Amino acid sequence: MLIEHGRYFYQRKVPLALQSVIGRKKWRAPLGDDFDQAYERLKSKRSEHDALLKRLEDPVEKQKHKTQNRLKIEQKQNEDYVRDEDAYEEWCLLQSIKTETEEYLEEEKVLLAGGLIEELRAVEIVFYYSGANSGKTGLPVVPFFVGNLTK
Repeated sequence: MLIEHGRYFYQRKVPLALQSVIGRKKWRAPLGDDFDQAYERLKSKRSEHDALLKRLEDPVEKQKHKTQNRLKIEQKQNEDYVRDEDAYEEWCLLQSIKTETEEYLEEEKVLLAGGLIEELRAVEIVFYYSGANSGKTGLPVVPFFVGNLTK
């Protein structure tokens, strides 16, 4: 138990071999400012983490926990991306400028109108995805042309 500014905190180092699985180097949690309640919460946290460490001795459970942590991190990154993309679109709207997606669509219309698409040689359409579940994250799937635009 750690005391800082009259408040009690639970702090415990994660074993080195399990840091990559758990995703952190130490556990830290507030326990409150009353000693008796803090001590009860400390015992609860300690037993919870002891049970987790015991469970992670099994290689299957260890891999399952690592996968769950990775998926949580990826989900948070995708949510951050979508939030940032929404903020970018709102900023572009306020600044009266086009977003990258709008610019791309406008360029595609010009190419189609000019008949340049038919003149492309050995064109591949490559789709970039952000992870395996990109359709569920709301991230745009943007076609990208690889080839020579001139004759």
